[in-house]
Amino acid sequence: MADYKGYLMKVEGIGIVPSYLFTAYESNPNQETDLNSYTDGNGLTHRNVLPHTKSTIKFTTHPRMTLDEKIKLQKYFPNRKKVVVEYWNDEYNKYTTGNFYITPVTFPVKDYDKETIYYDSITYELIEY
Repeated sequence: MADYKGYLMKVEGIGIVPSYLFTAYESNPNQETDLNSYTDGNGLTHRNVLPHTKSTIKFTTHPRMTLDEKIKLQKYFPNRKKVVVEYWNDEYNKYTTGNFYITPVTFPVKDYDKETIYYDSITYELIEY
């Protein structure tokens, strides 16, 4: 039986990222990396696969996120250059921990009023080092 504990992401030192803050989640675990791989003159590919694999995590917020919700989400990722995340790894069917960076995030304003700003879907992409 899988070791699933009811969450998809937990940020080290901060906690579990609440699922109500995002609507779409996808991961691409354990991607192989190559060093100096090439295709020869006969069309044969020669791969030099490295032992370290990398995972990516991508999630999107719901399409009418309030300013307060956005600020709450940002508190889970105060440093986009390095974040340690425990995430559900669907290839291994268990949690895995990795060091990630976050690609630049765009904050599309959908609407605003005197009380708050409403954001259209915001996408976060985490790429493992």
